Amino acid sequence: MSGSSYDQDCPRCGGQMDCYSDHKPFDQTSGTCLECGLSFQTEAWKASLEAVNDVRQEHEMEPLTALREPTKAWLEAGLESIYVRQGGLSPRLGNIQVEAYGQKKTAEALLSMMTDEEVKGQLESALEVMLQEGRQI
Repeated sequence: MSGSSYDQDCPRCGGQMDCYSDHKPFDQTSGTCLECGLSFQTEAWKASLEAVNDVRQEHEMEPLTALREPTKAWLEAGLESIYVRQGGLSPRLGNIQVEAYGQKKTAEALLSMMTDEEVKGQLESALEVMLQEGRQI
């Protein structure tokens, strides 16, 4: 087993958080407060060539003309479909950012952390408000 479980105090309510950390295939952590439900997890995605080159420039490295392909071992282990978003959302949704407790997340990141039922519930609530306001949908 490459990971370990541990408890920590929840920064939101002071309750107990059940956490897990692993270093394979890369460093990642997750946790859920057993009192208020605050949850977190490492988010993984494949950055664009432009984003990678922006970071390379900060490190005074030459820009790339193309991103490196995944290794055979990565592909054979099925990690591409687990850790790399395929397609993603529209640019509009991917660029919308919300902020809470000093942390910014994109709509796409938030949706990826929610269950289908949570997404459905949030959309139903939003639809109800919009219809009450008389908006045309």
